[in-house]
Amino acid sequence: MRKSEPLPAFPEYLRQAITGMGYETPTEFARAAGISSSVVSRWLNGQVRPDVPLLERVAPHLGAKLSTLVRIAYPEIDEGLPIDGAPPLHPLAAELERRLGPQSTLSADEQDILIRIVDSVLAPYRSRSTPRAG
Repeated sequence: MRKSEPLPAFPEYLRQAITGMGYETPTEFARAAGISSSVVSRWLNGQVRPDVPLLERVAPHLGAKLSTLVRIAYPEIDEGLPIDGAPPLHPLAAELERRLGPQSTLSADEQDILIRIVDSVLAPYRSRSTPRAG
């Protein structure tokens, strides 16, 4: 396994990528990507980080893979992400990740209910695949 270079901070990466793709200004980039220039400004100032759907929208305009942008925007979760070229998550797993992740719009109670539902559905399969202590 090769050692990768340290990732730049997202605002720094975004600034370089916008210039590198030939956009004259961040506003021009925002217009091309179909997002608000004020959102891009907040990303560049480090005030907020983009959510994954927005990263997916801007990736082609930055000449980047979505997985690369997620790694740069959210370095604290890098260990759990698939390597480039790995198959994407199953749509159900991706939806659960979205609903239970740090950018979730669900309340803590709603997340707890969802976790309990998923656990109850998976419980029979878990009991078959794990040895019992005893």
